[in-house]
Amino acid sequence: MKIKNMTEFGIEISGGCKLTAAMALAGALSALSGCAGKHVIPDKNYVTSSDGAIKVAFDQDGNIYPRTIDVEDWTARTHPFYEPVFGSAFQLAKPYVPAEGKYVERGLRAATYEKLERMLNTSLKDDGTLIILIHGFNNDNEEANANFSLMKSFLAPSVRQRSAVLEVFWDGLEERRDFYIASPFNFWPDALTYSNLAGTHGLRELLRRVKKNVDVRVVTHSRGVAVIMAALAQPVFGERIVGGDDPPLKNPHIKSMKIASFAPAIGPGHLVRDINEQLIHHPVDLFLGFNRGDIITGKLFLVPASFWGTTTLGSDLPYVKRVIATPRDNLKVRAFQFRHGGRHDFPSYAGGVNVPVIRCMYSLMGIGEPAPCDKNDEITATTE
Repeated sequence: MKIKNMTEFGIEISGGCKLTAAMALAGALSALSGCAGKHVIPDKNYVTSSDGAIKVAFDQDGNIYPRTIDVEDWTARTHPFYEPVFGSAFQLAKPYVPAEGKYVERGLRAATYEKLERMLNTSLKDDGTLIILIHGFNNDNEEANANFSLMKSFLAPSVRQRSAVLEVFWDGLEERRDFYIASPFNFWPDALTYSNLAGTHGLRELLRRVKKNVDVRVVTHSRGVAVIMAALAQPVFGERIVGGDDPPLKNPHIKSMKIASFAPAIGPGHLVRDINEQLIHHPVDLFLGFNRGDIITGKLFLVPASFWGTTTLGSDLPYVKRVIATPRDNLKVRAFQFRHGGRHDFPSYAGGVNVPVIRCMYSLMGIGEPAPCDKNDEITATTE
């Protein structure tokens, strides 16, 4: 499940300048972060929630984790000692079996989705709200849960009472077998694929099973926005990715779709040319938490944000202004400036000087307490 065409990431192996820039950027990010590569692998009791939230987890190929370890005990599998530096694969063995270029369902996958479908529709109220939370790349299980708790802290109590909350875990780590410097940055090209598969193979199927008439509200951090966008419409896939031609989501029970994306680590690969047509059944209001100083979406400002897997929607002001100005009936985009400096983690976006801005965005989504929006925070065609 690896993308073979590296030009999708702006990398031309024959281009010495681009390759040198990529290696310099990888080294700089390695030295800067000192972070290890992290799998998002749920523990055996991952479905347990103290506040009633429903949890769903997908592996690197978008395979859905079973609700218990009775059939497949993924927690018993060992992890190589080199995993934090060089990564490792961790695909579930049983839910899918590849056959003739397509995936054949096994009973475990079907049973898991059926159980989640019952849970979700039991929790939902007609004319209520489904709130979906999606973490970013290179979170481990503990960090993802902490970010979900912070996301929920901005929900209005009255909204929380009439809503079902779905927490989505996805895994972006893979094993590196090439020449790049060991760093989480070097797992990033694979995460571009795995986040999309979590959307197209995983979350889209669950959204198809919503049977109550609801509004859907989504809160994402970093690459998490790719998961929901891929669940709604087909993104750009590499040439050899299986399952990249499924029809976009169509569920008449979903009345409206609004997304708040903080530090959005995507670009034209999801805002594709036919996005307006793909979203005809589910028009989207997309609210961006933009920070031109973010050192991750800004690639340390050593190379353009469109390089090595585009993150332009999170830090490239001219690109964001063009997206806002592009007339689309089914995709309305508003962006708000965050001013906390270079940090990319969600707590930095959700704290300090940004609290009024995040409250504004939650209010616009209809899931937070009523809050004013400062016109100086919103990005327009005249923003400098």
